[in-house]
Amino acid sequence: MANYYCKNCGKSFTSIKYLTREKCIRNPLGTYKGYHELYIYAAKNPHACVWDDSSFFILTNN
Repeated sequence: MANYYCKNCGKSFTSIKYLTREKCIRNPLGTYKGYHELYIYAAKNPHACVWDDSSFFILTNN
């Protein structure tokens, strides 16, 4: 199972859905004034969909 991290505080979540539900202690707007933001780390999980928390495959011609 993949872990998703907040780019502001580093807290890990098992789902993007859960990450975006909680307010973040280190949000740039102020303490708990904004939500956690997804840290994009394409090298670890290049196929994560930010919008619906699913994974997909890229089709290639081999």
